[in-house]
Amino acid sequence: LFPYTTLFRSLHALAAARMVDFIKINSIYTNSGFGTINTITVTTGVNTGINEGKMAAGISYLESQGVDVMDYSVSMWAPALTKPSMYNDDKIVNFFYNDVKPLTDNRIQTYLDIDCRFLGSNGINQIPFSAIGGGVNQYLVPLVHKDAIVQSFNRDVATSITWLPNQDRWELLTYLTSGANIIQLNGICLLTANVPFVAN
Repeated sequence: LFPYTTLFRSLHALAAARMVDFIKINSIYTNSGFGTINTITVTTGVNTGINEGKMAAGISYLESQGVDVMDYSVSMWAPALTKPSMYNDDKIVNFFYNDVKPLTDNRIQTYLDIDCRFLGSNGINQIPFSAIGGGVNQYLVPLVHKDAIVQSFNRDVATSITWLPNQDRWELLTYLTSGANIIQLNGICLLTANVPFVAN
């Protein structure tokens, strides 16, 4: 039985991590200053998705605001559906510009010293989008400096495993109480990306 409780505890930990991500994501899109966050237009770069041009423009903006952009201190929280547009940009997949093989490894962990994180579209930690017609969804993908958002916990993430003999089963309960808020609006930049993408 022990291996099963360990497995379930791991699953609960992953669920808690998704909730922590959701709280951070929600803090951006519900912030009263959301409309003032610098936004890189959909026509920047080689296509209407995520590309080197948009990432470079975003990281340049953050640096111009006095934000430290080195050593993976900036992360991009992109929908996984935007990956094909990155694969379609030669500056991301060509060995002349990049020493990794994203097309063969299906891996873009970093680019331009940005920690690239790709999120699903079926869970709570997804990036919201707007349907703009013709079957196209438009995302405002955040580039976030590590100090731009503060998250505090009233109850830290914890999981309890309890045997309930009267019900002949184990009960696993994971809980946390947390909130997050933007404390540095100029530490965030939004990249406008369409799915599906087309060439610019």
